[in-house]
Amino acid sequence: MLEILPDEPVKAGEIVAHRYRLDRVVGEGGMGVVWAATHVLTEKPCALKFLKAGRAADPRSHARLLHEARATCRVRHPNVAPVHDILELPNGVPFIVMDLLDGEPLSARLRRGSLDWTETLEILAPTADAIMAAHEHGVVHRDLKPDNVFLEKTSDGGYEVKVLDFGIAKRFDIATEAGPIDDRTSTAPTTHGLTTTNSMVGTPSYMAPEQIRLEADVGTPADVWMLGMLAYECLIGRRPERDPLTHGIDDRLAEHELATEARGASGAAVAFVLGMLELEPKARPSLAELCQAMRTLHVGAPPPKRSPPLALVAAFLLVAIAGAAFVVAHAGAKPEAAATTIAIEAPTATLGSTSIATAAPTSAPTATATTTAIASASTTEAPKKKSRPHVATSAAAAAVTPSSTMTLPSYERR
Repeated sequence: MLEILPDEPVKAGEIVAHRYRLDRVVGEGGMGVVWAATHVLTEKPCALKFLKAGRAADPRSHARLLHEARATCRVRHPNVAPVHDILELPNGVPFIVMDLLDGEPLSARLRRGSLDWTETLEILAPTADAIMAAHEHGVVHRDLKPDNVFLEKTSDGGYEVKVLDFGIAKRFDIATEAGPIDDRTSTAPTTHGLTTTNSMVGTPSYMAPEQIRLEADVGTPADVWMLGMLAYECLIGRRPERDPLTHGIDDRLAEHELATEARGASGAAVAFVLGMLELEPKARPSLAELCQAMRTLHVGAPPPKRSPPLALVAAFLLVAIAGAAFVVAHAGAKPEAAATTIAIEAPTATLGSTSIATAAPTSAPTATATTTAIASASTTEAPKKKSRPHVATSAAAAAVTPSSTMTLPSYERR
């Protein structure tokens, strides 16, 4: 087995740390390169992130890779791609062991076209939830962009969102915080010496204005801004125009583009996206507010339809039939009587989008349920009784004689 030295090109088929065989390159960024690999003993696939050749001898790059591993491990969330280990090559250069994800980054998906509002929420909501979890653990991502949001394939043909690359994340000292960090009142972040004064870190086209202005107190609202940039690009297919002086967006143009080009976005949805892109950090909503809005209000998206339990529908039908039999038994009905009917009025059960009740056809002794009301017969000669709740006479319903039988319909869950 051949060990890789950091100053040599990394090649497929080579072994690192006596256990991982390199298979192919699956990604590359400004600082590192990611390889698909296989554990030689367990044959489990994994991903290994190495520093690029030009950074292998840089102690600051070593520290940043270690910082990425620690920050990612600090945030335990199903929508954050986990780091399993950090190992070293023979001369001390570190690399990270991660899950090998099957799918594509959001950037690749957007190259095929923009998304509608519902699709955008399906990506934005778990991303925001993962970032809120990071904030609660004192971590600001600072580099949210389509390349760092991965859509991992699932067995049912869908995908699960994974947030990647906490390499330039900033840590907060939350030891004195009484609960989760408030985006607008949090304490000053610590940098741990990974960035120098007046240095810009991140991707400029997605950075918040305060990041570009090199302000000292860049905090959690910067992540809110980048979520807004993600939402805008998902809906429109491109980033919003930015003011070269303030580094904010052109509000009027952005509002016009969202209102006219974003598919399925209501006025509330447009305001939701623009709120994340407010110029001043304190004017932006908190992550908690964003997640709550997407979770409960869906911000203009229709809530998912829920069918009532089948057992509940069946129970309702049994009660209705029992009520019909009771009315017939106490109405003194005669088999030969003309069919003046008593209809049992009951609320209609909704299953999916189909309205369900029971019916008695006018021509058959056995009633089969479709979409009309349950009816039972009485005679005009029956003695008058005090009216019962939800009982009314109707000549439109079918007669049911004492010898008639009624069968329960079978329903298929939709």
